[in-house]
Amino acid sequence: ELLHRSNLNQAQIDNYVEIITRSSNQLLLIINDIIDISKIEAGQVTLHKSKTSLNKIILIFSLVILSL
Repeated sequence: ELLHRSNLNQAQIDNYVEIITRSSNQLLLIINDIIDISKIEAGQVTLHKSKTSLNKIILIFSLVILSL
């Protein structure tokens, strides 16, 4: 609403909305990480060892990074 009341053109508004959306998503990820760490510290999370493919993990991580 504030952006629409300003003297910005539509391209500038779209750019700011994209920045706000991206920043909001990154903030949510950080908050979720903090919650996860808090759960681990409180002993509310149980970790299980299992075999995994390091190549698969790197591939998934790379895809996530590229999508940002």
